[in-house]
Amino acid sequence: QGRSFETGAPLVIGQFALVSKDIYLADASGNNELVGYIYVVTDNNGIGLTTEESLTLLLLLFGGIVAASLIALGFIRRLVVMPIDQLVQATSHITRTEDYTTKIELSGAQPAAEMAELVRQFNQMVESVHGHTHALAQHGQQLEADVRERTKEIALANDQLRDAVRRAEEASRAKSNFLAKMNHELRNPLNTIVLKARLVSHLASAAGLEKVVQETEKIRTVCGHLTGVINQILDMS
Repeated sequence: QGRSFETGAPLVIGQFALVSKDIYLADASGNNELVGYIYVVTDNNGIGLTTEESLTLLLLLFGGIVAASLIALGFIRRLVVMPIDQLVQATSHITRTEDYTTKIELSGAQPAAEMAELVRQFNQMVESVHGHTHALAQHGQQLEADVRERTKEIALANDQLRDAVRRAEEASRAKSNFLAKMNHELRNPLNTIVLKARLVSHLASAAGLEKVVQETEKIRTVCGHLTGVINQILDMS
């Protein structure tokens, strides 16, 4: 039909295809000499796929990619997403309830090694927190018991102190009464007796009554001794 084409490239004409190939001959010296051409005419169906076949192949390929993606997504969900969801749910539960006995039990397919290690570390962390929380609660209870016991001891000591203060005040009042009575009812009368005895002694001495003078001197000596004893008692008090 007068149409030209490059050597080796198929030329499609209607339902047929034309392919050409150059033929070379190599001599003893290694030179190649073009000696002719080969032309091959074949049915167009043998060269490529029809549009329907190409579309079917594309659909099959797309369906295979989608199916492989869904399968891979399922594996990723079982291996990664589900353990992460369980971690999130467990963390939310612990945050709401402060229940540190919560643990994650992986179910279904075996998760990835990294996710399994993450879950194991999370369970160990929760268990450690639970242990520390329990120990802290016990320590708090013991501290409250110690505070209550110490409060009772302080209250008892305060009662004893108030009783001691009351007794001391009573003793102070008794001492004050004792001193007042010793001073008013003993020392003052003795001083009066001493003064009277001295006056009688002077009068008896002037009258020449020696025996009266001697007796009054005895009275003054005894009263002076008693006054000294009373003064010592008062000073000691």
